[in-house]
This record gives sequence, C-alpha cells and structure tokens, in this order.
Amino acid sequence: MGPGSEPPWPGRGAIHGRELTPGLIKAAFAHFPGKIAETGVNALILDTAYRLIEIVPMRLRLPYVQIWNVLHFDFSGSTPLALYSWPHETSPEALARNVAGLEIVREIRGPIMPIVQSYAERNGLKVDWSKPAATVSKLAVITQTPKEFDFSIPHLPPQFHYAGPFHDIEGREPISFPWEKLTGKPLIYASMGTLVNGLNKVYGAILEAVGEFPEMQVVLSVGRNVSPADLGPIPSNTIVVRVAPQIELLKRAALCIGGWLLDEATQLRACLPGRMEGFELPVSGDITGPRNRKSIPVILDGAHVPFNLAAVLRDLRRIPELAGFFAVVFGAGRDKQAFAMLDLLKQNRVDAVLCTKAASDVRAWTSHELGHFAEELGLATQDIPEPRAALMRAFALVAGRGWILVTGSLRLVGEIRSIIRELGAEPRRFSSAEKGSNRR
Repeated sequence: MGPGSEPPWPGRGAIHGRELTPGLIKAAFAHFPGKIAETGVNALILDTAYRLIEIVPMRLRLPYVQIWNVLHFDFSGSTPLALYSWPHETSPEALARNVAGLEIVREIRGPIMPIVQSYAERNGLKVDWSKPAATVSKLAVITQTPKEFDFSIPHLPPQFHYAGPFHDIEGREPISFPWEKLTGKPLIYASMGTLVNGLNKVYGAILEAVGEFPEMQVVLSVGRNVSPADLGPIPSNTIVVRVAPQIELLKRAALCIGGWLLDEATQLRACLPGRMEGFELPVSGDITGPRNRKSIPVILDGAHVPFNLAAVLRDLRRIPELAGFFAVVFGAGRDKQAFAMLDLLKQNRVDAVLCTKAASDVRAWTSHELGHFAEELGLATQDIPEPRAALMRAFALVAGRGWILVTGSLRLVGEIRSIIRELGAEPRRFSSAEKGSNRR
C-alpha cells in the first residue's frame, strides 16, 4: 500500500478480531438461530460491528438490514476506506491505493474466516469470499454519517442510505440544566466527551480563550473526572457543568468544541483519570507472599465495552511489574455487554473476579447477576455488593503476591479511586503503560 498508508490505529482492529470476535461469532452460530425461532421474528436489523453475523439470516433465508453506527466502509474502492487518513483523490494511482487498502478488511476478518466459511459450507451457502461486500444486505444498508460529510461515491448501491445521526430523545435520561442563565448571546458548547475528559489543561485553555469573547456565551461540560473548582477562574460568560443536555444545547449552539479536535499524540500522552491509571498501595510489613511485595499495584481503567477491555488487557500484559496473582474488581452498567467482558477476563486467565456495583449507578448489573455470569463462564468469583468491601477482599487475595485491576464502569472506577486514596495509595505510572495503548 506504500509508505504512510497504514491505518492511524493499526492494532485496534487486530485486537478486536483476534481476541473478541471469534468468541462472539461462535456464540452467534450456536445460539442466534434458536433465539430467532424462539422469538418468532421475521426480519432482522444488524449492527455491522458484529462482523459477518449476517450469515445466520442468510442461512435461515430471513430478510436483514444493516446499520453502520460508526463510519461506514466504501467497499467499491472509489474513496479511501474510513480506517485511513489519506486524501480523497480520483487519479488511477489513488483509486488503486483505495482498492489495495481494502485488504485490511480481510486482515481484520482473518481470525473468524475459518469459522464463518465452515458454517457457510455446512449449511449449503455459496459465498464469494474474495469480495469484501459479498454478504452485505441487498435490502438496505443505513449509515449515521450525513451525506454532506462523506466523500462523493460515484456508484453507490441502490440499497445504501444516508440517514444522519440516530438520536433517541425519549431514551435519554433527563439532565437538569440552568436554562435561565442563557442570555441569548451566540452560544459555544464545549465537551471532551468520554474519550479525553479529565484534561485540566485543555479545559483551562478553553476557559482562557473564551474569556476574550464576552459577546459570546459558553457552556463547558467537564464530566465526572474533574471538579469545576480545580479549573481556576471561570469567565463571566461561561457556565461550567459536570453533565449537560447535549442534544438540546447543540441545537442552540453556533459553535461546538470537542475532544476530536485533539491530535492522537496529545490524547495518548495524556494521563487520564480512569484510563490506565496506576497506583501503588503500601502493605504492612508482616504481609508476605511468593513475591514478597511491599506494595500492591492497582490499575484503574473504566473500559466499559468489550473492545476497549480487550485493548486494556493487551496493554497490561506488556507491563513486567504486573505479574503474579491477578484479581479484578468488576462492575458494569446494565446497558453494557457484561457477559462478553467477563469472557475476556476468562480468556486472559484472571485468577479471581470480585463482582460488585457502583453505589452511584442506579442502572447497573447487580453483583449477584454478574457473579452468576462469571460462574457460567467458569471464573473464580465472589459476589460482594459494596465496592469498598470488594476492594478490601481483592487486597487480601493479592497482598504480597499480585495486583488488582478495577474495570467495567467509569463510575465504579471513580468510587474506587476515592477509596484507595483514603488508604494512602500513591499514583504510579507503570513502565510500559504509556506505550502502544491505541484503543481510543
């Protein structure tokens, strides 16, 4: 593909394909047909994130529609695949590069192709696997990307549709906001989202800049990882909140400032709260173990989807200090794929999982439910509803011989961070934690 043609995050798709997707596709082939029969559905809407799961409705001769909740792929080669950063050009050389770039689709699918091809053959399906779009829905493929934001694709399939963002206002939790403070001046809305929130310097730079424009009004949403009191002087034209009703504010905004404007190097250099955040907790001198450790390494990472957790576990395996007995304090929101995340922990040979629930999360899986999932997977698990008690049990298990990961929920990570600081834990940046973490 030539110099500079690599995807901006080459390892990300490989991690997902190697560590997560094979298990998901096996589970789909084993259970999906039965669930379809049990529920009596006669058509399916499939998220393209679940690669090649459409083989199941193809086998059952059920109609299916596909949804791109992320940037869609142009399998024609007319435009660069969404994984690449090279410019859109129409010269013969550029088009040839686009076609060559489709090879990464085969690489990403590589770990699951033997499973999928075997399933197709057993069920009499004839598929031309040399074509990346061979299993694409013939009825409808719908993307959230607005047409105005996409490159011009000369020969779009007739079933391809630009729908724009899917916003379910009814499904959003109501968020209180001081609407009475809006003055009617042109509004700037600023938020770093879930990706890079917690960067005080970035928020400080925003506040310093917007203070020079008193003719504008600014709403800055800082999330739960930063205290507004730590940001210094707040300009009189700025409202700082932890969370905001984003859709409503965007409708009123003349300008939006977001975390996607930060380059990748800045994001990776940042030590973000709840993102591969390391601590060491001293232990009393009379505690001994096989490794005779005088402190307990604790990693906090709020990975709350399987893809991110797979990347976290991969990064942690690169850190030599993190060895020995591996205990995980785990909690997850009810809207998250807790079973799949626990399955990843099993694949990574975790020694013990302490299932718990963040006190501040009213819509989380209970510790008992998570413990049941873990038992189904054959994990060594304990059901401990209260986070502090779960953490103390983890300390007892690993003292002198291992380390702890707290993950599954940013809310749980926030609560555990406060607890370990109370206990005297000191921040620690582990040797390779700053290298290679390209999942965000």
